Amino acid sequence: MPIRMRLALVVSAASILLFVVGGAVGIWFFSRGLNESLDDRLAQSARLIASAVTKDHRRGIGPTSLAAHPRSLQRLSGRRGVAAIQLFGPNGVFVDVTATGERLLTSRQLTSAGHRDEYINVTIGSPPNPLRAIALPVPAMPGWVVVVGNSTTPNQDATREVELGIVVAGVVAVAVATGGAWWLAGAALAPVERMRRRAAEISEHDLAGRLDIPGTSDELGALGKTMDGLLARYQGALARQRAFVADAGHELRTPLAVLSGELELAERPGRSIDQLAFAVHRARQETQRISQLAQDLLLLATVDEGQTGLHVGPLATAGILAAAAAARKARLSEQGVRLEVHVAEGAEMVQGDALRLRQAIDNILDNALRVAPRGSLVTLASYCVPEAGEVTIEVSDDGPGFSPDFLPYAFDRFARPDGARGRDAGGTGLGLAVVRSIAEAHGGRAEAENRPVRGASVRIVLPLRKDRLRVADQA
Repeated sequence: MPIRMRLALVVSAASILLFVVGGAVGIWFFSRGLNESLDDRLAQSARLIASAVTKDHRRGIGPTSLAAHPRSLQRLSGRRGVAAIQLFGPNGVFVDVTATGERLLTSRQLTSAGHRDEYINVTIGSPPNPLRAIALPVPAMPGWVVVVGNSTTPNQDATREVELGIVVAGVVAVAVATGGAWWLAGAALAPVERMRRRAAEISEHDLAGRLDIPGTSDELGALGKTMDGLLARYQGALARQRAFVADAGHELRTPLAVLSGELELAERPGRSIDQLAFAVHRARQETQRISQLAQDLLLLATVDEGQTGLHVGPLATAGILAAAAAARKARLSEQGVRLEVHVAEGAEMVQGDALRLRQAIDNILDNALRVAPRGSLVTLASYCVPEAGEVTIEVSDDGPGFSPDFLPYAFDRFARPDGARGRDAGGTGLGLAVVRSIAEAHGGRAEAENRPVRGASVRIVLPLRKDRLRVADQA
């Protein structure tokens, strides 16, 4: 059921309940007020009549003669607007002053009224006429009781008119409240409906579409901005995914084309052993490049899914740096580049995944060696910053450094600067992206900057606190 209809029904039900309860309470108080007013009038009339009977009795006029000469009491009853006056005396004496025709009191009620005021409800005549009456003892005349009654029909008629008015007003008010709730809900939800229609119009190919956000500073405006931000992040992720797939296809196309060409040349008849060996060597290089690219893509995809699979444990920084340096001994000798390893005090141990940290260090070293000129120095160092609670592993080289325009994007996927750090030098454009992913999986970060004179520095900053690691399996 739509929210608009639910809100209208809730308001309608609440209005009905309010008018039913409020109307019932109001009618009860109104009826009670009418009855109390009637009782007060009856009590005043009864006391006046009792006083008149007492005066007549003192002048020697007996109560029994009132039936033949009731003029004074009848005039009094007319002035007071009462419908029935009766007198009851000892030994069953009964005087019906207003000729009601029926006794208003039973024997039990008469006995009770001889001692205190007694209110009664009685119906007389045909058609039935409901009366409200009061019976009270006559002062200075023991055994005598005066009864004064009046019809309750006017009160009942007034109560019914009030009930009818409340019902009519309630129906109108409920209809107005329901209609108002329907209109108000529609007006309040109109921006949401516009945003929904706009969201439905935005396709997966529309990477610039935005929602129709209401220009208000309320919850709907905040919701629209939040949803628009979510849409922008989704579109950005989709654009990055498409760019990632396109870049991956582009990266794979070159080594696959080279590999296919070498194998095609190797198939030609008359190739010498040296030519075949060269073709196999080139094919192996391209296969390794494809394999490395596939591994990097798999790692990045795994990190994107939040599944880092880290096997965290205490690591000796000196050991992992020395192992990375030793693995490049032959390459260093071939390129004529020196590599120095430094481990500062306080940075001897870190918490992390040995395999992933070694992979990140290898990527940074390979990038540095790819651009380091012959005779230059590459430094692999580790130091601790206790104040920040961090351990830093840094690789510095004496190469040309990063282009200032490229530096902010150095860790983006498939990002390559112009010059020596490009594809022709052997990079896939994923090395530093993998470094950043591994650093962030350890709760740290990756940084890159140009050195003041020449060269560049790339750092992995790891936290000293183990609880900041995103650990999948604890080693």
